[in-house]
Amino acid sequence: MALLAGDQLGHFEILGPAGAGGMGEVYKARDMRINRLVAIKVVNEDFSSRFEREARAISGLNHPHICTLYDVGPGYLVMEFVQGETLADLLRRGRLPLEAALRYGNDIADALTAAHAKGVIHRDLKPGNVMVNEDKQLKVLDFGLAKLTDSDQEPDSTVTATGAVMGTPAYMAPEQAKGFRADERSDVFALGAVLYEMATGQRAFRGSSQVDVLHAIVHSTPEPTQPPELQWILDKALAKDPGERYQSAREFGIDLHRLLRRVRSNSSVAPQVIAAAPTARSWTTLIAAATAGFAIPVILWFMGVLGKPANTEPALRHETIISRLTTYGGNERSPAISPDGRYFAFVSHHSGTPDIWVRRVSGGEPIRITHDDGQEGDLVYAPSGESIYFTNQGAIWSVGALGGSLRKVIEQGRSPAPSSDGTELAYVGSDGIYIAMAEGAASRKVIHAGAVTHLSWSPDRAWLAHVEGALFDPHQIFVTDRQGRKKRQVTSFAHGAIGGLAWLPDSGRIVFSRNFHRSQFQSYDLAILRVADGNVRRITLNDSGYLYSVRVSRDGARLITATQKMQREVWKVPLDSDPQTNGSRAVRLLDSSWDPMWIHLSRNTLLFNSGASGNRHLWTMPLDGGAAPRQITSSERSDITHASLSPDESRVAYTSFESGSGQIWLRNLDGSNPMQLTRGARVAFWPIW
Repeated sequence: MALLAGDQLGHFEILGPAGAGGMGEVYKARDMRINRLVAIKVVNEDFSSRFEREARAISGLNHPHICTLYDVGPGYLVMEFVQGETLADLLRRGRLPLEAALRYGNDIADALTAAHAKGVIHRDLKPGNVMVNEDKQLKVLDFGLAKLTDSDQEPDSTVTATGAVMGTPAYMAPEQAKGFRADERSDVFALGAVLYEMATGQRAFRGSSQVDVLHAIVHSTPEPTQPPELQWILDKALAKDPGERYQSAREFGIDLHRLLRRVRSNSSVAPQVIAAAPTARSWTTLIAAATAGFAIPVILWFMGVLGKPANTEPALRHETIISRLTTYGGNERSPAISPDGRYFAFVSHHSGTPDIWVRRVSGGEPIRITHDDGQEGDLVYAPSGESIYFTNQGAIWSVGALGGSLRKVIEQGRSPAPSSDGTELAYVGSDGIYIAMAEGAASRKVIHAGAVTHLSWSPDRAWLAHVEGALFDPHQIFVTDRQGRKKRQVTSFAHGAIGGLAWLPDSGRIVFSRNFHRSQFQSYDLAILRVADGNVRRITLNDSGYLYSVRVSRDGARLITATQKMQREVWKVPLDSDPQTNGSRAVRLLDSSWDPMWIHLSRNTLLFNSGASGNRHLWTMPLDGGAAPRQITSSERSDITHASLSPDESRVAYTSFESGSGQIWLRNLDGSNPMQLTRGARVAFWPIW
């Protein structure tokens, strides 16, 4: 039924056409009783059932971001008139600024949350169904495909009797595209597609035909976008499996709101900067090394699928794909994954103190399960998944997987490694490796060993794998039987440290983290070791940062680790006034491009260690900043580590690996006359005049 300006529909005067919806025409009209502008949607005869459905859906909704239904007449709906343009109109002019995209996405999530709470699923969310008014406020409209979840009057399907898929293909969830049941998570997927389009100006799923688009939705992944935090949110929202998505629009909105706050404060990707304690005497100035670092739990799926991670993530070989799990800020470390791969635990400082938190891998808010001032670490799930072992203040403890009372299991120990049947617990003691009953009783020594750092028990309970290696020595992986009679060294690395290890389900391979570079201070990558012959296959190619604290799910499909990146700077701070004034007068002597470590200073000279020229070497500069830094060591074969200035500022003592092991060397401050002072079998470091 076509209407013209001046026509009347009940007590509504038609002012002119306002657009077309999926079910019929939309007109701008005036309510003659109260002189209010309204929008009237007149139904097409073929869509009477959808019209009735929309009336039922909207009538129960009252939300600032949902178009309000005022009245229902025979064959038409009277709704709030929104003066503005659709989100689709805005996007024709290009992508939106990130803050606007996040704000609109958060508002849509709020609208969906309200609709879902009333049992209403939209099922056709798209930019054309979102109006933005003149005040940049948005309204979600056109619930023509909405389904009332408590209704049993019609089948729950997006496929008609003729086999046509109803809705807009580019924004359908995979389950809708296949004609399966749609639920709240289908709307989450659609919002993810809308958010992607707002942020990039491109549709997430494209094709030359509807069939191509539907195929892309089911099988393809959109090209990554920036910033990484947004990409992680999109990855979760656009997951093909509904179980891997945000489980509610509310969860989606929480993450969007959190990122929006960071963008508005310009801190979305800025790590927290922590000033280290002074390493020099308290004169009138303080030289402080400021270290900005963050550790982030990430999860890898071993699926034989090529992944395309965000630019800030480590590059991977084709066996793995990687996804970041947390964006809480601060330091997050020691991740562990539950045996079924559905939950993960980690230590986080984001509440102010380092505590253990647990969250679903698929998303949601984390649960804090410890509340103390300790330094928890070495997290690992018990095989049942019902509790978590961890270390704190030199002891091994246990806590329920979702919290509860803490129980001390081992009085002195670290690196807990439960047996696969949950009856025993291996751990590292002060002088070797021990096995006790799961509750801590009947502890016995398996082997005597020094400098043991990591421990894991094979799923078949036959072998214990551990790492040995002192500071700056090459770390090696050993295996031993549970009786301690068959200890065997499996690797023979010439250099490099190992940051964690875990057995894979076949009990014949070990995944581990290692520094594959000659320098002790470059990135750590993941590799798989075949125990039978010592073959090592690297599975990540990490240009910078560290991957460590390796844990694997029972089926081996998921591996969780943490990545850490560090930024170091040196600042000169006066101490002759109040803290605020002193801070305002601080001067940066070295920025993060120098990556300074182990600084030492005398009255006039700053000595520091830097990798700016390749390997780590010693540099000096005047404290007044009057001259550029000058390199005083130049060996290309080894690292230089800890160093110390003589009291008269004429010589430098330092640790060098030039002779093959870490020994103390001496040279003049200008770099001349190097001399080796120690020749012991063990590493010597931290010389002090």
